Amino acid sequence: MQIGFIVQYHPYYLSYFNPLMGGHYTAPYLVNIGWGEGLDEAARYLNRKQNAEGMIVTSWYSWQFSSYFNGQTIDLSDNFPAYGADYTVFYINQLQRGFPSRELLTYFNDRIPEKVINVNGIDYAWIYQGPITGEKINGDMTYQLNHPFGKTINLMGIDLPQTTFVADMPDKAITLYWQVISFVPGDYNVSIRVVDEFGVIWGQVDRLPIGGLFRTNQWLPGHIIRDEYKLNLDPAIPPGKYTFDILMYDFETEEIFEQVQSVGSITVTPPETPLDLDTFHSLLPHTQQTELMPNLSLIGHDFEPTSVLVGQKERFKLYWYADKKLSRDHNFYLVAQHTSGLQLPLFIQPVGSKKYPTSQWQAKHILAVAHYFAFPFDAPEGDYTLSIRGDTSLSAGEPICQAELGKITVLGPPSTIDLTELPQIEPFTAQLGDEVRLIGYQLKKTAIGIDLQLYWQSIWTPSDDFKVFVHVSDENENIVAQEDSIPVGGTRPTTSWFPAEVLADRYFVSAPPGEYTIWIGMYSPIDGQRLPIVNSSGSVSQNRIQLARIRIGK
Repeated sequence: MQIGFIVQYHPYYLSYFNPLMGGHYTAPYLVNIGWGEGLDEAARYLNRKQNAEGMIVTSWYSWQFSSYFNGQTIDLSDNFPAYGADYTVFYINQLQRGFPSRELLTYFNDRIPEKVINVNGIDYAWIYQGPITGEKINGDMTYQLNHPFGKTINLMGIDLPQTTFVADMPDKAITLYWQVISFVPGDYNVSIRVVDEFGVIWGQVDRLPIGGLFRTNQWLPGHIIRDEYKLNLDPAIPPGKYTFDILMYDFETEEIFEQVQSVGSITVTPPETPLDLDTFHSLLPHTQQTELMPNLSLIGHDFEPTSVLVGQKERFKLYWYADKKLSRDHNFYLVAQHTSGLQLPLFIQPVGSKKYPTSQWQAKHILAVAHYFAFPFDAPEGDYTLSIRGDTSLSAGEPICQAELGKITVLGPPSTIDLTELPQIEPFTAQLGDEVRLIGYQLKKTAIGIDLQLYWQSIWTPSDDFKVFVHVSDENENIVAQEDSIPVGGTRPTTSWFPAEVLADRYFVSAPPGEYTIWIGMYSPIDGQRLPIVNSSGSVSQNRIQLARIRIGK
């Protein structure tokens, strides 16, 4: 009887496993599998490629694979063949035993194979495109960037298998192409973020480039690095268009080395399958289950109790669930209640995004939307409770429902700085945009760099949050050190500044010994655009202020 079963497995008789013991479902977890079956199919797949005879493929069981493949085969006995081969073929027996190294297997596991060879219900071989690194890598790039990361690396571009993604599609592939200009002194991580037009992150992956196989300080000048990632989005991401922020940051200190923002573009469409509500609840930072409007419930949020200054922008995400198809566009209210009983309405906004209002939602739809809020400058200080209220009651005659988000403490304006009490300040006048002035600074040398204190004055409250940059450049204007930050160590975003307020904003920047020029300015973290600068001589070139020259060290 068992012979009858085995015959159907021709020509791969060794792929038969007793169904009474679980068959192909349990075999990969119980026994070592594979004597080369399926490698012939992998070879035939690659033989159909253009110029297969000229390709180099590295494979486990290379002596078997090479008998079927028309090109050159290199044995995958260690990591190195996978770096430069046109394709890498992994085999089930090899993966079960962890060869040739855990690092290599981890890297490829984080990639999406071009082809999987399945034999009688079991995945036997995985084919991955290469090479990972080399002096010449032919790769299609969906978006060519050629953005310098310092003076040592060039981000050549991004490749995507598609530019439209269904929200619930798992493992979205994205490939970065790096060009190594010269030796890279740092050991950097890469962060890829999917962001909306307001800079809100809806998907993110952080990892060492090439899975740590080659740290950046081991990259060879003149080489190109093909660096592939798997990216997952927030499953409740609103449909619409998104871009990428790509950063490199120090592996140990997490200090940003370089970044490029709002590049490329993808379109996200609604999920094909409704999300399971119970499963989704387990993914949320904070869960709720409050029906605020007919057939529309708040099921969660990411708000955390915090302290804010009046006028300071805060962000949170709300997660909504539509039990049935909705017939109209709903709004909600954000209300803050002071411990004294005072109720302070902060805003009314659509439940859905502007491009995807609730009237377009389908039944069983789950959607997240990000919102910003700020307390008005005349709000009383103290503790508040934030609540969400619907725009209609569940039924006629009933009160409007509400759901509590959490507690928040509101702080009043800090005392402003009197510059006449600072005799060592260097007066300086420059206006950045329409809302900010630089009115002075203090600069000191330290044993390893500079101690810089900037004095800003707001003309009126800025409408957006801006970052300050401090660049230390050499005589050739190469940036040798820099510091970018939300003002006052991240505690005073520009949207929290009061009209005519003066703030002290301190930066410590490390730099090697040498003669340097210090440049400063402000930019939008959303698109990287610098604020235009005007001084007594007129517009300032490159929208940066040449603050001072300084010698560090002996």
